[in-house]
Amino acid sequence: MSRPRGGQNGGMTDDPFEACWYRWERADSRGREMVKVWSDYVERQPHDIKLMHQGHGVHIIRVIENEPIPADFVGLCGEWLYNLRASLDYIIWAAAAYASATLPPPSEGILQYPIYDDEAAWKRNLYRLKGLPEHQQRRLREIQPFASNLDANFLGWINRLARIDRHRTLVDGACCLAELRPALGIDRGRKATLQWGTRVVRGPVTDVARVTIARASTQRSISGLSLPSGGRSASVIGWP
Repeated sequence: MSRPRGGQNGGMTDDPFEACWYRWERADSRGREMVKVWSDYVERQPHDIKLMHQGHGVHIIRVIENEPIPADFVGLCGEWLYNLRASLDYIIWAAAAYASATLPPPSEGILQYPIYDDEAAWKRNLYRLKGLPEHQQRRLREIQPFASNLDANFLGWINRLARIDRHRTLVDGACCLAELRPALGIDRGRKATLQWGTRVVRGPVTDVARVTIARASTQRSISGLSLPSGGRSASVIGWP
């Protein structure tokens, strides 16, 4: 949703929440650009899936990255994270201005959107929210990472990734295999054990599964492998 421009302060209106919407719209724009870059990347089918014979009846299902994730995607991701995190901080500033009916709000230098992984950090930083009504502080506490599933809390991940991108290095992302259902054809009477590796494809080589054939001999232990590959027809890779 677009917000009106044409006010004072370089084109912004006097609504204290105007800047929040601006950062949100910038994040949305960068997110859409990221989708376009990623879709173009995937369309080029930058990965191959191969069956690697390791000897003694052991075979590895390996993903080969022929083209790394585009640099444009990485740069856009950082800008997306920055604008999301900034919009949250702007919300606290605007809410404090609204509550106090003053622009700028009192003690604006200490205001910050709270995102904490443990309750002790929340308590130490409560002074940053003193300009907000108590009911808003209670709502903010309810959505903290420490008050929910720490690994699944979206605020926590925005904060961590934005901090990495801002202070350390680029957040490059990775591919994930959403679906992998290999069909194995082995000699009659033999037993195959399938062990899963990782579904996160990062870097030029990723081992996603290990197949071990019991009582391997000099004969062919795997006669074929059928793997889905994106939008293409399933490919069968035979072992010579």
